[in-house]
Amino acid sequence: MQIDLHGGENSAVAKQDLDSTAYAHRDFLFMFLFYDRVDQGVAYPSDGHTLMQNFAHNITADMDQDNWGMYINYPDQNIDQGSAQRNYWGKHLTRLRKIKKKVDPDNLFHYPQGVLPETEE
Repeated sequence: MQIDLHGGENSAVAKQDLDSTAYAHRDFLFMFLFYDRVDQGVAYPSDGHTLMQNFAHNITADMDQDNWGMYINYPDQNIDQGSAQRNYWGKHLTRLRKIKKKVDPDNLFHYPQGVLPETEE
């Protein structure tokens, strides 16, 4: 696991306005990167993903969704698109979906965990 001091008053990440880019977590103080691997030629343990997911869940379970999120550059292949949109884009999701609808309404540039265009619901 890697822990980065992510924010604070002298942080280059936090110098940008919170809404200046798609990145929704500029105001967070810490970023935890849960990363695991095995050496070449060694099989990944069958419970490896479950272990890491449970570890993250135990940290975030009692937190409000607005107080945690995920960074798209560290994608989690095991979460569904709805969870990915919420976790990666946070409060910016509504605005990003409107932009996506305007510039790519047919979702030509689709990414399985990317922003979906806004729909009429």
